[in-house]
Amino acid sequence: MYRVTVTCSGVPPEQGPSLASAVADEFALRPWHECVRLDWDGLVLRMQAVNDFDASGAALLDEFGDVVAASLGEFTSVTFAVASVDRMEGRGA
Repeated sequence: MYRVTVTCSGVPPEQGPSLASAVADEFALRPWHECVRLDWDGLVLRMQAVNDFDASGAALLDEFGDVVAASLGEFTSVTFAVASVDRMEGRGA
């Protein structure tokens, strides 16, 4: 199992809370990512999820980016990154 944390920065502050809600709603429909948590600190949207296949974090980052792009529409200053990937024993976070 892997606990993956990805980030999105450059989101307009007024859109952060609704974006976090939209991402949470979408990832509730993606059961292959478990224990999903989102945090908007006013500057960065941070998402953490657990899965059993994403040793590099690239899969979660790709899906996260797609959902953010669909939710925000056009944007140019948003950047994405894999913040961390932690290998876990067993299931859950």
